[in-house]
Amino acid sequence: MSDGSSGPRRAPAQRQRDAARTKQRLLEAAREVFAVKGFDGARVQEIANRAGVDKQLISYYFGGKNGLHAAIWRDWQEHEAAFARTESSLSDTVAHYLSEVLTDPRLTRLLIWHSLETVDDDGAVPSESPGPSAELDTMQTRREHGELADDLDDAAVVLALTGAVTVAATMPHVVQRLFGFGPEDPEFARRYTDQLRRIAARMALPLPPGYALADPASPTAGPAAADR
Repeated sequence: MSDGSSGPRRAPAQRQRDAARTKQRLLEAAREVFAVKGFDGARVQEIANRAGVDKQLISYYFGGKNGLHAAIWRDWQEHEAAFARTESSLSDTVAHYLSEVLTDPRLTRLLIWHSLETVDDDGAVPSESPGPSAELDTMQTRREHGELADDLDDAAVVLALTGAVTVAATMPHVVQRLFGFGPEDPEFARRYTDQLRRIAARMALPLPPGYALADPASPTAGPAAADR
């Protein structure tokens, strides 16, 4: 299948470069459309129009809309693997994730769409595939390296940091209200990155003396009753 161009027969290397450029244009267009409309609302014709190619090329290169969506996540996972290593400190890793979100918030919005679209009408979340969580494995390694205090729960840390990083893309109006400027402002990136680094670094610290944990059923915790 051709991309509609005509002219002299191209060399194999040129055809490969053209195919790579076409696939990249489709991926870029798909990121934009999926981020705005979600998977269910996206239409292959709109994606093709944005990419400037025939919509049949989506099936040719990716096997359809599902394959295109999956390719976006594969690209991200490969990119993520290059920086989300335990050799980097937790503070550095959190700062890098925030930089990724601020540079291109579309993937975070894709993640939110995916979460919304996989919840059924009763609000039930489908079970994930069985097996250990890579995020929890990473947190366990960080704990062994002394980056997490003994009283912190690995899953709670992952959830809290994920929310802290993605909020800039999911709730820009809240950022504007609290900071006085939006997440696109360089001052927000500077100030919030610094604060997230500090928060992540403090996760290695033990509880202060006299601090009493509340009963798990209670919503409160704080200084020991005798100190109040």
